[in-house]
Amino acid sequence: MYTFGDVRRWDAAPLGAAGEGLKSALDTLEASKDDVETLAVPEGWTGFSSMFAKTRQAVLVAQMESRVAAGRTLVRGLFEAETSITALRRDVEAADGQARANGFRIGDDGSVTSTVTPPTFESSFEAMEWTRERARLAGQIAFEVESIMLTAVAIDSALLATIPFRDDNVSEYGQGSPDVEYAWSKLSDEEKMAVITQIIEELAEELGLDMPTINFDPTMTGNGYWSQGRFEVGINPNNMETTRILHTVAHEMRHGQQYDAVNDLDRGFWDWLRGHQPFDRHEEAGISRGQAEIWRDNFDNYISSGTDFQGYLDQPVEVDAREAGRDYLNNLTVDELDRLLQETR
Repeated sequence: MYTFGDVRRWDAAPLGAAGEGLKSALDTLEASKDDVETLAVPEGWTGFSSMFAKTRQAVLVAQMESRVAAGRTLVRGLFEAETSITALRRDVEAADGQARANGFRIGDDGSVTSTVTPPTFESSFEAMEWTRERARLAGQIAFEVESIMLTAVAIDSALLATIPFRDDNVSEYGQGSPDVEYAWSKLSDEEKMAVITQIIEELAEELGLDMPTINFDPTMTGNGYWSQGRFEVGINPNNMETTRILHTVAHEMRHGQQYDAVNDLDRGFWDWLRGHQPFDRHEEAGISRGQAEIWRDNFDNYISSGTDFQGYLDQPVEVDAREAGRDYLNNLTVDELDRLLQETR
C-alpha cells in the first residue's frame, strides 16, 4: 500500500513515454497483422494442407488482432493515467502549500501536524478560539489529503484494469483467453451489457438469490459494486473494453451470496421446529457456518478501499470474491460467451 509520501513522488512522464513506445510497437504489429491477413495460401496446396494453413492463418490473425486491441486499451490507460497523475501532482502541491501557509506540515503517512508555537493568550476564551480554529484548519487539510489518496487509488485501479493478459501469478483477477478477449472485443456496448445482464440472471439463479436490480452507472468510480441495502449490483459501462469486467460481475454476485449466507446464519429456530434449516442450502454449496461467521464479522468491520487499500484487499470477503471472479473468468470459453449472447436475442 502506498502512502501520501509515495504519491508525492509519482511522476507522470514515464507513463507518457511508455504509452508512446507501446503505440509505436502496436502500429508495427498491426501492419504485420495486415500482411499476414493478405498473405495468400499457395494455390498448389489442396485438401488438408490448404485447410490447415488457412485455419492457422485465421487463428494467427485473430490472436494478433486481440493483442493489438488489448494493447490499444493499455495505451489509452497509460495516457489517461499520465493526465490524471499530472493533475494529482498539482493537488498534492496545493495541499502542501495550504499546509505551509497555515503553519502545518503533511507527513509522508498523511498526518497533519502544527509547526507553529501557540501564542500567549490574555484569556481562556482566546485560547479556546485559537485552538478551535487550528483544529478546523487541520481538518480541512486532512480532508484534502484523504481526497488525494482516494483519487490515487482510483487512478491506480483504472490503470490496473487496462493491463491485458496478466498471469495468475501476477494477478488475482484471472484473464480471458486470447480467443475470448477477441470475441468480447467484437461485441457492441449494447451486446456487452446484454451479456452482463444474462450472466447476472444466471448467477442469481445458480447462487439461490433473488434477481437484483442492475445499475449500469457511467458516473461511478471503479468497475462495480454490490449494495445489499438496495439489493443492487452496479456495473461501470465505461470499463467494458476487456473481459476484466466479467470478473467484476462474478465478484459482485459472490458478495450477494456472502450476504445471503450471513443472513441465514441466525435464522432457523422456528424452521428447525418445522424440520427445515435455511443454512442447509449454503452448506450444500460448500459454504460452512464457520466461513459465514467470518464473513459476518468482516461485514460488521468492513475496511473500505479509501481507508486502507491493502487492508481492503486482504479482508476475507474480498479475497473470497476475487477468487470467485477469477475462477469465472478463467473458465469462460468462446462457446459459453456465444451461448450467453444467443440467450439475449
